[in-house]
Formats: sequence, C-alpha cells, structure tokens
Amino acid sequence: CMVISASGQIGSALMREGARRQWDMVGTARDHPEFVERPVRLDLEDPAAIDAVIREVRPEAVCLVSGMGNADLAEEDPRRAWKLNSEAAEATARTAAAVCARFSYVSSAFVFDGSSERYYENSAVRPLSVYGQSKVDGERRVQQAHPNALILRTVVVYGPDPQRRNFATQVVDRLSRGEAMQVPVDQIANPIYNRDFARIAMELMERDSSGIWNVAGTDEIDRYSFGVRIARRFGLEESQLKATLTSKMGYRAPRPLSACLSIEKLHTAGIEIPGSLDRGIEDFFASERERKGENGQ
Repeated sequence: CMVISASGQIGSALMREGARRQWDMVGTARDHPEFVERPVRLDLEDPAAIDAVIREVRPEAVCLVSGMGNADLAEEDPRRAWKLNSEAAEATARTAAAVCARFSYVSSAFVFDGSSERYYENSAVRPLSVYGQSKVDGERRVQQAHPNALILRTVVVYGPDPQRRNFATQVVDRLSRGEAMQVPVDQIANPIYNRDFARIAMELMERDSSGIWNVAGTDEIDRYSFGVRIARRFGLEESQLKATLTSKMGYRAPRPLSACLSIEKLHTAGIEIPGSLDRGIEDFFASERERKGENGQ
C-alpha cells in the first residue's frame, strides 16, 4: 500500500496500522521526510512525478491523505489549493486506476456549510471556503478518474502527530509552555482519534469498499469542551483555554459551525466504530508519555 503524504498525522497512523496488518507499506513525503521510514520523495504539484512514482512502485492500493489541508492558507492561495486538493487528486486516481490499484482519498466535513445538525454521505454539499470547494471538486474528479475509489470524509482528527499540527497536540504543547489559547466554543463536531481513522480506512480498503464513507468519532462536542477534556487528562491549566466565538477568531476561511458526521453507514456495514472520546484521549496520553520517554524528556 502506498500512502501519499505519509509524514503527517493521518499518513503516519496509516503506515503504523498497515505495518500492524503486515502490509508492505510505502510512504511518500515532500516535506518532513524524516518522519517516514524509507520515504519516497513526491511533489503533488508535479503530475508527471505522481504518475512515475506510482508506476514504478505499482502498489495494490494507494491512499491520498492530504494536499493543502490548511483552510486559511487555501483562502490565501486558491490556485495552489485547487492544484493540490483537486488536480493532484485526479492525477493520482487516474494512475492508480491505470495500474489496477485500489484508491482512497481523504476528504473533509468542510464540504458542508454547517447549517444541519448532522451530515450523511448523501447530504448535499455546500462548501463555505476555498478549501471546502477544492475538496468537493477533488471528490468529483477522483470518482470520475477511478469509479471504484473510496472517499473518506472526516472531521477534527487528533492524536499522535510527528508534525505537532493537530488540535490536541497544539493544546498540549501550548498549555505546557504556559501559553493562553483561544478556542471556539460554537464549533461542534465528532472528533476521531487518528489511529481509529487508520484502522477503519484499512478495513474499508481490505473490503474493496468504494464510494463515500463518513469516518468520524462517536462523541459530539464543541471545540472548547474538547480542549478542556485534553487539558484535564494531561494535568494542564485549563483556564489558559479561552472560550470564544468563531467570528472572533480571525480566521480567513469560514468554518462550518456544525460539522458532525453520521457514522451510521459504518455501523450498518459491521465496521467496528471508534471508541469514546475519553478512550481516544487516554490512548493519546499514553502515546505522549511514550514519546517523551523516547526523547529523554
């Protein structure tokens, strides 16, 4: 299995889960190749390179994890967002189809406008931002290029992250330094632990599943309360988390305030759904202790 963009939190979780299942894993990276074992360098802005790398490796499965995942950066540079999230996704899916490889594409709850209480796989997409629009277009292009593609929509993924970019690692790092952190109290979602995401994604790939699947957690919670739960488990000062409204956060990209994804389809298919939020935080806590032990901290 080839994981494209294996140096981030989802990519590294997929590499770990694939190894646990005794898959032969190949990870690509452009930035931070030090976080990938025997990385294959790949720039998603180069369609010829995408084609060449996949044809050389000839994997049985390809998972495209990320292009431009920062919604605010996408708002600043829409051309690049489209190139990475849509055009590169199409190019990757097309070559995967050509070498008869299964293909999965990680998408986002940002394809919705946040006006509904909960979103299903067949809910109408109404993206508010350039990032969301590029993901909608990426989904469409992927399905045209690879009709049996697997689209994995997810939201607020957290857990061990070599690049320390996800919300949970930011809470731990910033509060550990004694920094205050503004956190929106009006954004509600069902966060998923990245190792749960990887397990479900791999199981769907093993089943040759196709089409759109929501892969999210079981607990719906606002972002501020989520941060408080993390701070309490880590023994950090929760008063450093400052509850605020999304409208006061200064985001460039609009956010869907309600981004809860239904996982009824996973349940109906007999997929083991994620554990509770507390269980995920507990596993994250254990992994952080292990990381600090390895780093001699």
